[in-house]
Amino acid sequence: MKCTRCGDRATVELRRHNAAFCVADFLAFFRRQVSTAIGK
Repeated sequence: MKCTRCGDRATVELRRHNAAFCVADFLAFFRRQVSTAIGK
């Protein structure tokens, strides 16, 4: 499976978001999600 953002090998799959991420992109995605949730 490939990372949705960069195309590298994915290590995390999030079916709820229909996405798969490598470690670096998952951390960026997670931080964005937390930042958005805190902002609400």
